[in-house]
Order: sequence, then structure tokens, then C-alpha cells
Amino acid sequence: MPKECSICVDDEKAGIESKRQYHNTEFSEETDYYYNNKKVIVDSPIYWDLRPSNYCNLECVMCNPENSSAISSRVETYTKTFKIKTGVLNKPCGLQEEDSFYKYMQSNIVNVKEILFAGGEPLLMPKVVEMLEWLTKNNYSKNIKLRILTNGTVYRPKWLEMLKSFKSLRVLISLDGVEEVVEYARYPNKWSVLKRNVIKYSELNTE
Repeated sequence: MPKECSICVDDEKAGIESKRQYHNTEFSEETDYYYNNKKVIVDSPIYWDLRPSNYCNLECVMCNPENSSAISSRVETYTKTFKIKTGVLNKPCGLQEEDSFYKYMQSNIVNVKEILFAGGEPLLMPKVVEMLEWLTKNNYSKNIKLRILTNGTVYRPKWLEMLKSFKSLRVLISLDGVEEVVEYARYPNKWSVLKRNVIKYSELNTE
């Protein structure tokens, strides 16, 4: 097996369901089809895992500059000398470098069954919100399972109808504790805001 497969291989050896097994079960019809119909030219993806940028509003203690623009900005202004990779991966306001992903998905949208948006913080990325609006406006959302991996700090009532329009919705919120623990671990989080948003998102989940 390629070394890139080692995580799934190790999980399966330990009796843990791997990402490979999960998706083979989730898309069993497609898995069976491609197993029995060998292809040189593969069809367009039906599942999209999109992480367009590291643009994020938090500086979580377990994170790094490659996954948080807030941490990257702090590191760049740190006065002591040490080596660490910084920089915003793909500009947070425009995400022009990632337009090709969205354009390709739009041109093959009839085949898409599931989309995951992650980041950084995807709900702060204008292009992600724009894509969700496009899917809703053009009536594609009813055929797509939507998953959003978020830090839970962003909630907009105006998104309610849009999010409800998807075939199913699963909002996954990253949490490492409550009250002062999460405020420390995921600075500058506010527990009162996060708790309120967690409750609101949990009421939206249909999976």
C-alpha cells in the first residue's frame, strides 16, 4: 500500500473503522460500480472535501499558521527569532486562487452528492458562502448532503433557509472544553456566544 494510506491501514489493523471503510460504506453503490467496471478515465467527483483557505478568527493552542491566519499574523509580528512557516494560504477576501475548484464543481454539479466545507473557518470565507447561495438559488441543494466543519463562532440567521434547503445538514463544531477551558484553548472565543451558537446549530442538524 502507498505510504499515504498508512493511517487507514493502521486503523483497520487496530479494529477501528478507517476513513476508507467509512466512505466505501457511505458510497457503497458507487464503490461496487467502480470495483466491477474498471475505468481509465474517472468520472467527476461526487464527494467534495473543500478547505479553500487558512482564514480563521481564532488562535487555538493546538493549531498552527498553516491552518489559522490569526496565528500566522501573530507569528509574523513576534519579536523573538524562530523559524516557522507563516502566511495566509490563498487570500481570505477573494480566494481567487481557488475559483477553479468551484467552477469545476459547478460544471459537474449534477453528479455531486455530498460536500464538506472546512478551513480555517469556512463560514468566514466569502467564496464558501457564495457557493452555498449558488447551490440554493439554482435548486441543487435539495440533492446534496452538506457538512460544515466550523469553530462555532459564526452564526447568521439569514442563512437559515439556505442551510435548511439541503438534502441533509450536519454542522460539526470543534470543541475542546467548556467555559474558561474553551476560552483559553481557542482564544479569543467567548463561551456565552459559542454555547448559544452550538444550540442553534444542533437544532438545524438533520443527520
